[in-house]
Amino acid sequence: MLIRPELCLSLRCPYCTQENFYALNRFQLKDGFNNTLRCSGCGTPVAAVDVRDSGVIFHVYCLICGGKHVFYYKSKQVWEKGVKYFTCPETGLEPGVLGCREEVIAVAEANRRLYEELLENAEELADFGEMFNNPGVMAEALERLRHLVEAGRLDCECGCGDIEVNLFPDHIKLSCFLCGGVLIIKAETEEELNRLKKARSLRIRAGEKRVFGVRSRRKRAPSSGSSEKGNN
Repeated sequence: MLIRPELCLSLRCPYCTQENFYALNRFQLKDGFNNTLRCSGCGTPVAAVDVRDSGVIFHVYCLICGGKHVFYYKSKQVWEKGVKYFTCPETGLEPGVLGCREEVIAVAEANRRLYEELLENAEELADFGEMFNNPGVMAEALERLRHLVEAGRLDCECGCGDIEVNLFPDHIKLSCFLCGGVLIIKAETEEELNRLKKARSLRIRAGEKRVFGVRSRRKRAPSSGSSEKGNN
C-alpha cells in the first residue's frame, strides 16, 4: 500500500464557482484538528475538515445542489493511493476531488476548457434564444452538462479532455479534438431533457459518432471535413 505525505483537495466555491485547491498533510490531520476551508476568491466557506476517533470528516458545501454533505474516511483510507470523489447524494455528481496533487490537478485541467466553453454557449443562448426550437430545454441541458463537467463526469474514452461544444436548433454536439469521436445530445423536448438529467456520466466513444440515449452499433465518426457547422 502506498502512503502519501500530502493530499490535495479540489472544490469549487458554491457562491462564485471558482475552483480552489487545498493542501492537507499528516501534521495537520491529527485527532482534534478542525478547520474551515474558504474560497481564495470571495472568502465563502467551501468545506470544513474535522479529525476525530481515527477518522477524517469532510463537510462540503455543494455547488451543485446547494446543500451540505458529510463524507467520512478512516485515517488509513484517506492516505491510500487513488483519487476519491465527493459525490452529491441528490444528483450523483461530484463537487470535490481528493488525492495526490498531480492527479487532482489533471482532473481539474481536463474539465476546465469544457466548463468555460459551456459557459460561453449559455451566454450565447441568452442572446440568441430564438435560434433554438426550445430555448428553455436547451438552457437546462447546458446547465446539466456544466454540472457533469464540474463533477468530472464528461469525457472521451480515448483519454483526451479537449472537447468542442457546438449548438444547433435541436441538439448539442460534443466532439473530441484528438480522436474525432462525437456525441449528440438531443435538446428539444422535455423527454430528452429528463433523459439527460438522469445521466450520471457521459462518455464519447473514441473515433465514433452516436446519439445519447439511442442504442446503435458502434460507428466511425465522420472525417474532419464534414460540412456540419454550429455555433461555438
